[in-house]
Amino acid sequence: MAPGSRGPVRRARDLASRTAGSAAPCWTLTADGSVRALGTCLDAAGGTKVQLYACNGTGGQRWSYDPTTHDVVNTAAGTCPDVTGNSPADGTRAQIWTCTGGADRKWTRQPS
Repeated sequence: MAPGSRGPVRRARDLASRTAGSAAPCWTLTADGSVRALGTCLDAAGGTKVQLYACNGTGGQRWSYDPTTHDVVNTAAGTCPDVTGNSPADGTRAQIWTCTGGADRKWTRQPS
């Protein structure tokens, strides 16, 4: 992970359901390269599935963040988390996909 890229990150779209009017889920990029929320890690679980999973240090849980392009990239596979179908609906599932620069694959770092 590049220096200075740690800190809370909010997804341009929610990756999980939320109640109306609440803030988007807050994800934290950690020094070990994991992306954490709700006591779990963002995990690229084989194929194209993205899930929250117990943190275990595997390649599927290692990510880097580029503050210039706003890409979060799985360092083991070179792929990005993506909002399925580019849908803005709450509860839309995330998947892993080729990093194309699309808006459904962008993350924004928020001040701590």
